[in-house]
Amino acid sequence: MVRTSLLLALLISLFTIYFKIVVPDTHRLDVFLYQIKHDPVYASSEDIPDYVKNAFIASEDNYFLEHSGVDYVSLLNAVKILMMTGEKRIGGSTITMQLAKNLYLHNRKTFFRKFNEILIAFKIEQAFTKDEILVMYLNMVYLGHNSYGIKEAARFYFNKRVSELSISEATILAVSLPAPSRVTPLIEPETIMQKRDEILIRQLALKYIQPEAYYKAFKEPLNLYKK
Repeated sequence: MVRTSLLLALLISLFTIYFKIVVPDTHRLDVFLYQIKHDPVYASSEDIPDYVKNAFIASEDNYFLEHSGVDYVSLLNAVKILMMTGEKRIGGSTITMQLAKNLYLHNRKTFFRKFNEILIAFKIEQAFTKDEILVMYLNMVYLGHNSYGIKEAARFYFNKRVSELSISEATILAVSLPAPSRVTPLIEPETIMQKRDEILIRQLALKYIQPEAYYKAFKEPLNLYKK
């Protein structure tokens, strides 16, 4: 019993040291958030309508507003798929975990990277509000065709400000995220529209949009900016 307690105390101490020394602090995100608030090249929280934010939440992380950085159910499902198929399709990343990966980590799918991703996500959640995390994520995320961030993507695909996007257009950008190098509104328009319809239904189920807004968005065609 004594040995078990000592071993547990040692493991907790080692984990605490690892968390404080190895896991980076949030200074880089502090600087980035300051830039977002003061540099017009970025889209501030006030520039991004709630329905745009909600489209990305519905597409990428249904429980973003509830979890503390990690969606354990999705993560366990990803592990289950890995055990059943033997494929290293490590998924289950929340928006906070994606932000951690984009800023601090490499893209190789390893357990060690995923472990650090989880720890950094916890640290980010402790330091910032949900809205701040989401806004930083939307300003950093890659949406295809050299478009980094929601502001550049809105201009590239639709020649609009973020505040001018329709619900349909916001959802189209959101569903481009899983494979922005291969599946974009320009490369796979039919696939994107099918995914858009699925996420519109999810937004309706989550009560992010009302039935009238859903039907209007569902009927809206893909009107890309013709360069």
